[in-house]
Amino acid sequence: MFIADTHADTLYEMGWCKNASPCITPKTLSQGNVSLQVLALWTGRDGNKGDVEGIVSA
Repeated sequence: MFIADTHADTLYEMGWCKNASPCITPKTLSQGNVSLQVLALWTGRDGNKGDVEGIVSA
């Protein structure tokens, strides 16, 4: 069976909640037999204005 989780806010949690421990990890994905994970990254109302690396590494 192919299981896909098509939305997770893990990147947001890691970027904005520095002390948060994400519930989505390779271990939890494996335990749930998830084959595909799609991570969402909200860049704000004005978008990233070309600074993709700045948002991801924040």
